[in-house]
Amino acid sequence: MAKKNLQKQYEQQLAELERGTLIQVIQQNPKATLEEIYTLVEGGGGVGITIEEICGKVRAVKKGRPGPKKGSKPRATGRLDTRTQVGRDKLDKMVLSRLKLVKKKRWASSDLRKLTGATEHQLRASLTRLIESGKAKWEGSTNQTRYFAA
Repeated sequence: MAKKNLQKQYEQQLAELERGTLIQVIQQNPKATLEEIYTLVEGGGGVGITIEEICGKVRAVKKGRPGPKKGSKPRATGRLDTRTQVGRDKLDKMVLSRLKLVKKKRWASSDLRKLTGATEHQLRASLTRLIESGKAKWEGSTNQTRYFAA
């Protein structure tokens, strides 16, 4: 009985931490689109987050040129644990959900890295698994390669 309570308490605290982190990420990126926020929330931890919680602490956005600065590279966090089968399955599911997000859209790997937070190597391995299983397809070559759901 105590073991179940301990496990439940651990899971609740982990969910609260994940939820708080998600709110912080959204607050720190006021230029994020609704599509980007939706993909974050869909990945988990966003259940029950209100606009008030997010907007209550969002700073005013300065007017200026939209988008990233010229020459800046997106940074992947690399915090996804793909050393285990469970971690790889989770990443594959996340990548596939991003591929299905907008029907008929072809995704560049750089866009998928931004959305998933995967490193280049993690994303390439995940896309290879999805393509081999028939869940994803690709077209083009080198820097013109685009991926989409099968």
